[in-house]
Amino acid sequence: MILHLSLILTLFFGQQDATSIASKAIEDTRKQESYHSRFEAVIKMPQGDPYEISGESVWVNPGVLYIRYTGSGKDEKRIVRVGEKVWIYHEFLEDWVTAEEMGNGGAGRGVQNPEDVLRVLYGHLENARLGETTNSVTPITVTLTGKDIETIMKEQANQSSFDWKKSRASIVLLVEKGKVKGLQSAAALVSNDPNIEGQIITYTAEVTVLSFNGIKKLNYEVKEEESGKTKPIPIPDYLKKVIQEYANKK
Repeated sequence: MILHLSLILTLFFGQQDATSIASKAIEDTRKQESYHSRFEAVIKMPQGDPYEISGESVWVNPGVLYIRYTGSGKDEKRIVRVGEKVWIYHEFLEDWVTAEEMGNGGAGRGVQNPEDVLRVLYGHLENARLGETTNSVTPITVTLTGKDIETIMKEQANQSSFDWKKSRASIVLLVEKGKVKGLQSAAALVSNDPNIEGQIITYTAEVTVLSFNGIKKLNYEVKEEESGKTKPIPIPDYLKKVIQEYANKK
């Protein structure tokens, strides 16, 4: 009886610790002036080769995001997100165009923007599980429903492409010195596509925070085909104005 009670108390207080540690770490991370992170993600379809992306982002309070990543086939993307507005650099036009104009409304979402993930996680910490601290890093695992994944993915996921009720995910929050040091996620998405209906699409991702309150933006470059030289991609004045006006909301 004593052992049974001890086990219940351990589980209960372990749960409380996991929730409080995770919520405090997320709060403190989102209060920072900025953070620079590196991310990698792999999407595996039932058919065909996996699609992989790797890159980096800089998030600046209250919600300006600079992203640079390379996808399979060496397709490089440069993105600036200001609140809910997103611009993508178009190499052919040599200009920044909106995500809608590029037909990519989901740009700057999901793993590309850890803030999206942290915001959703913050409201779903009631089932958080505390792991063993190793080298000052404490892992906290949070399970998510398909609806939660849909919220994080937003326009990246066509609303009718997946059976959200059957889809699941888990995220491991890595906490160090009271702040989020990284994220590790794994999702199994059940497809509604007639060609692969009912089959599983897997999504794995890892985010590592490199620094807090250091750099405040990314410097973008493009490689010229003829000369092979790289040249800087400037942020146009109209976009600088949008960024400044949004930053003044703090």
